[in-house]
Amino acid sequence: MALSATVELISAPDQVQVGVPFSASFRVSNHGNETLTPGRDKLGAWGPQDNHLWGDTRAQLPSPIGAGQAQNFEVATFVAQQAGLHIFSWRMVREGVAWFGAFSALKTITVLTLPTPPGPNPPPNPSGVIIGKWPARRGDPFDLLGCMAINTDAFVANGSVRQSRWTNQTSERVHICAARIWLGVSMGGRCDAHGQLEREDGTLVAVLQADHYVDGPHGAAVERQDWNGAYIALAPGESLIFTYFANGFTPGCQAHFTVSIWGHSA
Repeated sequence: MALSATVELISAPDQVQVGVPFSASFRVSNHGNETLTPGRDKLGAWGPQDNHLWGDTRAQLPSPIGAGQAQNFEVATFVAQQAGLHIFSWRMVREGVAWFGAFSALKTITVLTLPTPPGPNPPPNPSGVIIGKWPARRGDPFDLLGCMAINTDAFVANGSVRQSRWTNQTSERVHICAARIWLGVSMGGRCDAHGQLEREDGTLVAVLQADHYVDGPHGAAVERQDWNGAYIALAPGESLIFTYFANGFTPGCQAHFTVSIWGHSA
């Protein structure tokens, strides 16, 4: 009984999305009389054997596991490759020698596709933007009217579509000349934010995104869109809605973004 081990799946998500990294926890118990060594002995994809459903077909042990010992550890590098219902199971393998021991329970994970990102940036004069001479204004035409601060805690690592709303709470019409998205991530983090700004009737006003920002500390990506002398008029109580999703997370990193609305009161 030179090589013998069992792999127990402690935890794994029931649902993930294509291309979004996720974590799973395992317990490997060494029932043989040889030490299991990282780099030589690995978790291998099982069900079917050597499948590429979760990215790499192998996952590394974090440290040696002696004869008669067990070790709990987490692997944070799984990335689902295709949508559907797929079996998530792993077994020990000594690379180039043999598979050995009992494989983990067959867990079914639902893999979803990411939401379709908003379309390309709208033309210079998208519908919903009024073209013409600026109305009388107070102060600078680029005064900050307000902003939506979105998910200031750590993002949940998925691409769920969400919405935030900014409402003209003044007693006057406001004239909006620009919108900006600002994405911040913690040190070493990565996150993509995609969204579109619309009127309540669904009229597209702007497409805003901040993509693939890596490194830190507190790195930021910014995109601003203005309409070069055109404006959007909102009556008191009218709203703009930002429909968005975010993905490409570095596990454990924190990220947040704001959408700021620029213009003036008439």
